Amino acid sequence: MPVVVDMRIMGIDPGLQCTGYGLIDRLEDQQYRLIEGGVVPTDADQLLQHRLSTIFAGICEVMAEFEPDVAVVEKLYAKYSHPRTAIMMGHARGVIYLAGAQQAVPIRAYPAGGSHSRLHCLPGQEGPGRQWPGQQAPGSRYGLPDAGAL
Repeated sequence: MPVVVDMRIMGIDPGLQCTGYGLIDRLEDQQYRLIEGGVVPTDADQLLQHRLSTIFAGICEVMAEFEPDVAVVEKLYAKYSHPRTAIMMGHARGVIYLAGAQQAVPIRAYPAGGSHSRLHCLPGQEGPGRQWPGQQAPGSRYGLPDAGAL
């Protein structure tokens, strides 16, 4: 019996030094399958615009290859003890949103701390949210670093 994919979801953890991403498929039977996980690294010695260009190109490339139905990123916190961090994170999030627009991938923002448990908020999902075994993000079962957006 063939596996039917209901939706492909891309989680993105923005960062100027390293932007993480992961892709999962939500299957027709409400199970989830890890497809890909990785990072888009940048060179800290480069100017900001070059680092942002690297993030944009990397996320566009992943979106073009895997064709997610939706991408998720964490919302920015209301208060930061280091406002410069929020501003810099805003730059990275901006090019991720631009990549989504360029690749026709809608982007949803969720509060930090476990967007994986909020998958029930994604389009087409009915009923209560799927709970991961042991309340872990999907990549953690495979020894991958936790991507906050998943």
